[in-house]
Amino acid sequence: MLENLMAVVIFAVVTSFSPGPNNALAMSIGANFGAVRSWRLAVGTQIGFAVMVVVSGLGLAQLLLLAPMAEQVMQAVAGGFVLYLGYRIATSKPAALKSRSEVGRPLGIFGAASFQLVNPKAWAICLGALGTFADFGGPGQNIAVILTVFVVTTASSIFTWASGGAAISRLLSTPTRQRRFNYAMAVLMVLSALLALW
Repeated sequence: MLENLMAVVIFAVVTSFSPGPNNALAMSIGANFGAVRSWRLAVGTQIGFAVMVVVSGLGLAQLLLLAPMAEQVMQAVAGGFVLYLGYRIATSKPAALKSRSEVGRPLGIFGAASFQLVNPKAWAICLGALGTFADFGGPGQNIAVILTVFVVTTASSIFTWASGGAAISRLLSTPTRQRRFNYAMAVLMVLSALLALW
């Protein structure tokens, strides 16, 4: 059991810290609003991922195997939403050009939780973890262990990427640099989602 737990921890660290839609979003929030303001993304990500793990652990994965068309619909919705978020990041006005009323807020808890439900990398991680590391004594124990490990690693990853974004923001002192950064984050988000989908 200890070996299986260590395997889950390693899987969680690698998948949580590797580039993906959540981490690109975290870096963008860190660069545009500061690392501290990424807490809503972290909380929302935890809630959304928890829903995914519980629903999948209780049988969604088996339903998807029985209805391949449902998986294709989920992939299309996920791809569309990630493209939409990428577009929003790429076309966001640089902070230096925004008026006080335009500054806005980073993605909220509900938005971040909802994003998980269409995040292809999150689904791949969720189903991969449940399918590979389901050896902790039953569905309830599997769900509890996987959620516990991912709560820690995902929150750490989001704050690490957001801190990286905040550090980079010092280099984004001009609107042109900020636009280029936003384009790069949008492309990273879309590419990572496409790689997870196909």
